[in-house]
Amino acid sequence: MAAMAAGRPGPSRRGHRWAILNLLRQYGPLSRKDLAAHTGLSQPRVSALVKELFEEGLVREIGPGASSGGRRPVLLDLNAAAYHVLGAMVESHRCDFVVADLSGRTVSTSTVALDLPGDPAAASGDAALDRLAEALRGVMDRSGLAPDRLLGIGVGVPGIVQPETGRVRRAPGVGWWQDAAVRAGLEERLGVPVVVENDVNLMALGELAQGAGQGARCLVLVYVGTGIGAGIVVDGRLFRGAASAAGEIGYLPLGPAAGAAGGRPGFGVFEQQFSARAVARYLAEQGLPHQPRPVAALVRLARRRAELRPYLEQLIRHWAYGVASLVAVLDPDRVLLAGDAADIGAEGLEQIRGVLGRLLPEVPAVRFAALGDRAGLVGAVYRVLSDEAGLTGPAARGGRSPRAST
Repeated sequence: MAAMAAGRPGPSRRGHRWAILNLLRQYGPLSRKDLAAHTGLSQPRVSALVKELFEEGLVREIGPGASSGGRRPVLLDLNAAAYHVLGAMVESHRCDFVVADLSGRTVSTSTVALDLPGDPAAASGDAALDRLAEALRGVMDRSGLAPDRLLGIGVGVPGIVQPETGRVRRAPGVGWWQDAAVRAGLEERLGVPVVVENDVNLMALGELAQGAGQGARCLVLVYVGTGIGAGIVVDGRLFRGAASAAGEIGYLPLGPAAGAAGGRPGFGVFEQQFSARAVARYLAEQGLPHQPRPVAALVRLARRRAELRPYLEQLIRHWAYGVASLVAVLDPDRVLLAGDAADIGAEGLEQIRGVLGRLLPEVPAVRFAALGDRAGLVGAVYRVLSDEAGLTGPAARGGRSPRAST
């Protein structure tokens, strides 16, 4: 990777550039006067910043606007095709990708099979990074995306991510068990700025941007899959906690095994008992064949097999306990259920609402997430495009796309 240019814009200039681009992305076309009014910057300052962005190809003039008296203003808009964003959601066996333009519009999607080592004895974190970088490079090649035309890559991983460094801790499902320099490793291999984020955090951002979380002031998304986790967004910003481990609700001491140690390394006691993996294990113990959506299968089978209903009721009740724990602390105005948790149907959703009503003084709106498997990819693009630290064009990185701050 090239060293960061000495002339990189300072924090306030980067923030002002980001503000202008974000306004154009959301509300354009706008005039320079409009931008000054919305940002609080002087018109000369706005004109100077717009000149930079115009020269970098990020902003274009589209013609005169309506006049309120006097000279007609020149309208500006985001040049959405100037750069692209690549989003990736990583699992141990596959990686989903999206290519989007600067407006956030999806250009293409794809899925690549991966074989990432989930056993720390099988391979180092470098092996997982090599395989992921190879998959990302393949998407870039197939999409015709040169590194200097990529604004950045947003990567979602199932683990605890340090936002300042892009290092990933405790991600056993993808072979990064301890402290892997994922952002630095991918940037070195690909030559493109990278943002690394927890996968459920990206799902929450995606639902906030385009899904069932739109308009929420305090949003909690609860995801059930191989594990159980939550993404928390307060006033449009991710809430991470002191160690960036906020939302790791798979470690809540809930269920019959609460307080027990051991089990599967890297997974908490709550998720060991009530994740989709646990449901699949239960169905196998009942002599039932493997199901790709184990919770959906359990709900369907329980309608005609009474012996399965107590387990289903226990599962939903304990999910409700996990949601109640979050609500009691965070007081969100909206809770979304995602992943396998969205497979319980309307009856299961009402059961969760009923448990919350009995346990809590105030119950937020609880509903299913809307974007399905797309949520994390939408969030990855949103995370790159809305990065306030300066993802605003090549000048921020010596003629290349600027570094994304994680």
